[in-house]
Amino acid sequence: GAELARQAHARGAQVALVGRRLDPLQKMADELGERAVALEADVTDAEKLQRAAEDTVSAFGGIDVLVANAG
Repeated sequence: GAELARQAHARGAQVALVGRRLDPLQKMADELGERAVALEADVTDAEKLQRAAEDTVSAFGGIDVLVANAG
């Protein structure tokens, strides 16, 4: 997941990093810089996933591609 995010970002994508633990996601978002945000959500919590989607739309104006990557 991290490498995919790096490559997408390097090609100009805006990247929302979403996962259960915010700290490593924030570190990666900081590494990537502009066009990257870190959001905390667990796939078992529909409300938090909805909030992450809404926050992504707020940050970037929409969602064009979603990659579900675990592990």
